[in-house]
Amino acid sequence: MHKALVVSIPAVLLLAGLALVRWERPASAQGVPLDRSLLALLPANATSLVGVDVERLKRTPAWRYWEEQSLRSHDTKFDEFTRETGFDPRRDVQELLVASTGEKQFVAVARGAFNVSAMTRAMKEKNATVENYRGLEVLGGDGKDQNGRFCFLDEKTVLAGTRPEVLSAIDRKAGGGPSLTSNTALLSRAQAISGTHQIWAVSSNPGQLVSRNLPRAGNAQASNLARIFSTMSHTSLALDLSGGLELRAQGLCQSGQDAKTLADAVRGLVALGRLSASDKEPEMMNALDGIQVEERNNELGITVKLDQPNFEKLLEKTGPRRRPERAKLD
Repeated sequence: MHKALVVSIPAVLLLAGLALVRWERPASAQGVPLDRSLLALLPANATSLVGVDVERLKRTPAWRYWEEQSLRSHDTKFDEFTRETGFDPRRDVQELLVASTGEKQFVAVARGAFNVSAMTRAMKEKNATVENYRGLEVLGGDGKDQNGRFCFLDEKTVLAGTRPEVLSAIDRKAGGGPSLTSNTALLSRAQAISGTHQIWAVSSNPGQLVSRNLPRAGNAQASNLARIFSTMSHTSLALDLSGGLELRAQGLCQSGQDAKTLADAVRGLVALGRLSASDKEPEMMNALDGIQVEERNNELGITVKLDQPNFEKLLEKTGPRRRPERAKLD
């Protein structure tokens, strides 16, 4: 039964997260900070925008937990990359924005402290492709990935994404032109999110992406959910990890009945989890108790709250386990 419960909790969070649904902050709260110099590098026709305040995220207990897990995992490839380049994303990245203009097209811009010469040299030694564009070196993979590119604009700013979008961002850097700063519809929803959240996302139409990734396999309910997801619009998500876990999400469905169908699906997963929960797993019950679902007309709202002690217990319960040490021979 524990397996069913472990599946249920991520499934509920997946429904909330993949929907990228909209949450409105109180009018008195300060919105997420938006750096216009970074927004000016992103496309005006973006349909989705994700932001991560890495500096604030690093100060959360969740970050410290994940950092400890990373150190315990002994990822030799990552450690080797850090030694060769002097770059550790856990330490050097401060802010990240990711914009998508459609299927498989995106560009990310990161602000931080980058050892450009060392990282470029390391990539070239690993047979990275190099393309000169407007006086900048655009680096790619070793030939297997023909579309992925990244480029250092300076020692504090790096671009990464699909080749067309990275080159377009360089064009905007060099000559201006239309950018995300003019996309008031998307930015207004981002600015409606409270600045207390370290991770957030807004989208004008995330439904197609979600519906493509929902399993169908002849399941009538899954097909119905995929249809509903494909019609969702005007959506966003906000995640705060400063004192446990707080996820707030809300979105617009095409009709009130669609909103009710999705809400009932989430409630069903929560109920399944509660039935599967063991008396010896109070952290699981607390996680499920912290999930609230509501619909109002065609709006769907999901809130997930878990205090710090219970969130830590849940991380320990569902996180990677240490390999047992071999017994010592006498």
